[in-house]
Amino acid sequence: MAEMSDVKKFVLGLSDKEIMALLGIVDKKKMPVRSDKVTGKSWHEKAISGLDKSGEKHLEELKKQLGNPDTSHHVDRKQVRYLEQLKKMRLEVPPFFRNTIDPKAMYKHLVDFCKTNDIPEEIVARVVPALVTYIETGHMRPIIFVGEKGCGKTTAVKLLVEEALKLHTEVIKVPQTDGGHGMTGDCGTYQSADVGCIAKARLRANSLIVTYVFDEIDKVSHDRNRANVDDELLSITDESCVDVTDNYLETTLVGLEHCPMFFTANDLQKVSPVLADRCAVIKFPNANASRIKSISRKYADKQLASNLYSMIRFNYELMETHIDNLVQHNVTSLRKHQQLIESVLGNALNIALVQDTEEVVAVTEDMFADAEQAVLGTVKRRTGFC
Repeated sequence: MAEMSDVKKFVLGLSDKEIMALLGIVDKKKMPVRSDKVTGKSWHEKAISGLDKSGEKHLEELKKQLGNPDTSHHVDRKQVRYLEQLKKMRLEVPPFFRNTIDPKAMYKHLVDFCKTNDIPEEIVARVVPALVTYIETGHMRPIIFVGEKGCGKTTAVKLLVEEALKLHTEVIKVPQTDGGHGMTGDCGTYQSADVGCIAKARLRANSLIVTYVFDEIDKVSHDRNRANVDDELLSITDESCVDVTDNYLETTLVGLEHCPMFFTANDLQKVSPVLADRCAVIKFPNANASRIKSISRKYADKQLASNLYSMIRFNYELMETHIDNLVQHNVTSLRKHQQLIESVLGNALNIALVQDTEEVVAVTEDMFADAEQAVLGTVKRRTGFC
């Protein structure tokens, strides 16, 4: 029997409703915003605050201690401030969540958005069912985007999700949580203790509902930290998410089950198989020459807008020629092509700064050729260590 394609596997894994949403087979009159069977209210109309009863009790105890001269010096005022901010938060969503969502309209809008922002539009059909399901129910299966290093996954996901959901989106660099306060905070007894990055995102956005993008989940280096990070990720992606506690706040992160979650990785084999099984996996395509040129042109324009490069005359035709050269050598990482531009601009700027005149310095073929060889050299060295 022929092996089933990834597309067929994906479709077979969808529910009937998700397939209908993707195809746009929807009778708007028969598709009200989903509500709770008991209360008759939609999920976003729930009376939820940032602290549950246990959290409110903990806050009151801290405030009593703060008001007592004998115990006030033991109270962490930052913790009290955070808890008070959380207590004021309510479950709030953008107004359009209260309307019936037209999947086809969302699809067309996001495709247009992708074309404008140089995002691979083929991923839209994969995410629309999940986004529509989330808006209707307040729940969605987490999604892992897998693609090569530097292909623009994180930026694309952040832009696309912000455009679709209009929610604050927080990118969490997972490898950096090793040396920080982790995802769920430190024990309050440490002098430098603080909340974890999950609660910090809520406090920064002043909102219970935050879209989380956990970046580079396959890049945690040490085995011990790998286990800790895996445990935290498995905890927050549990279907209920009702018992995730921030260690610093000493309270449950209320409403976390209603926060959309996305992940990025270069190598799915280095991701916990249990975590991967909980998520929908979407292959993020490598950038083609056309997309690289469009993004590189915008990147060059941004650099040249600075007064620092006012003495430089850039050549976009040369840039595109050398982009083609790198693509022919299978260099499709957007970062590498940005490195090409930075190297050329740096070389030209160095000449402009040391010359005695105010003459504008034009970038040359030799500058691009040297920069191209430098990029190819780093790629070859990296490959040699694989």
